[in-house]
Amino acid sequence: DKHGTPVDFLLTAKRDLDAAKRFFRKALQDQPLLSPDRIGTDGAGTLNRPGFSGGSNSCEDGAMTKRTPPYSPEVRERAVRMVLDHQGEHGSQYAAIRSIAAKIGCSGETLRNWVRQAERDQGVRAGPTTDERERIKALEREVRELRQANEILRKASAYFAMAELDRRFRS
Repeated sequence: DKHGTPVDFLLTAKRDLDAAKRFFRKALQDQPLLSPDRIGTDGAGTLNRPGFSGGSNSCEDGAMTKRTPPYSPEVRERAVRMVLDHQGEHGSQYAAIRSIAAKIGCSGETLRNWVRQAERDQGVRAGPTTDERERIKALEREVRELRQANEILRKASAYFAMAELDRRFRS
């Protein structure tokens, strides 16, 4: 048999997949998809937003990249705390959100989302907390990976079944 055992076949497939990942990672480093002439930048690599440094961080396995959030967790917490502390001074919570968003340089909708998530984390508002959302993301990622593994195994099984039928037909 020219492919050996199913384990050999799968190891070869994994090695080929890793080689392809390395190739595309290198290709993307040499010619990034988001070059300054393709997106609105000021030439220094910052998107037209104060406090945003852009760029990306590699994920643990290096297969995908993750966007760096433009605002630090400390800035988010402080902004949410300011909204909650000063909403009595404004006609509504949204008026406080708009006022504070203008001061820190983010959009009102962004700050509103941070406030709503903080309310969910504190149990004031219904919905998944930040920890629950992270857990859901992790489980969805795991399901996606398991489905991909099942697809590989299904194809390998079909391949070896065909090879076995071919071998019997030739004998």
